[in-house]
Amino acid sequence: MSQGHFGASVVTLTPAPTLDRTYYVNHLHPGGVNRADDVREELAGKGINVSRGLTLANIHAPGVVPIGNADPSVLDRTGSSFLVPLWVDGNLRVSTTIVDMHGTTTKVNESPRALSEEDWQKVVELTEQTVRNTGAKWLVIAGALPTYKSTGVFVDLQPIFDAMGKLGVKVALDTSGEPLSYWVRKGSANVIKPNAEELASAVGRELKTVGDVVLAARERGR
Repeated sequence: MSQGHFGASVVTLTPAPTLDRTYYVNHLHPGGVNRADDVREELAGKGINVSRGLTLANIHAPGVVPIGNADPSVLDRTGSSFLVPLWVDGNLRVSTTIVDMHGTTTKVNESPRALSEEDWQKVVELTEQTVRNTGAKWLVIAGALPTYKSTGVFVDLQPIFDAMGKLGVKVALDTSGEPLSYWVRKGSANVIKPNAEELASAVGRELKTVGDVVLAARERGR
């Protein structure tokens, strides 16, 4: 019997999911008209990727996602039934990849869609509800963070950290840029997972060795 029959040990939250659309082209002609030989779509984002990987390993790991209601078929179309959607007004952002099968790969990512304060509060509530319903011991918040529509300020994760603390649930955070630097200093997450480039950005210097990385991690961990 799979772990999914007993609940989930992990719940994920992807605050800014994206529809990955990949075009496969033979001999791309930049600046010209090209015809794709194949087009594939996948609902993506770091938290979604964690949930998908665990689901493929037969581990129940529901993923909470705010999704634009302009594309109501996206979950079925991309085989993403393991997700717990919060449908919000608007479109899902799209990340476009063009793969030249005889050359380079080009990728263009849209910025995260901004959310209203009301929608973000619903995301917080749905995340807490999903953790409670599944009895999860870990919450993984992963990917880029959206901003509030009214202010342009990044959404506040502290209500989630507070709720998880009351439930005795540990939180792992994987983000980048300004939010990474902010939440590293706050120390609210149990685990923060920057890659080398993200950590270098957070400390404002190039990291060339493993020792540099260790020192940088300790510096921001104080």
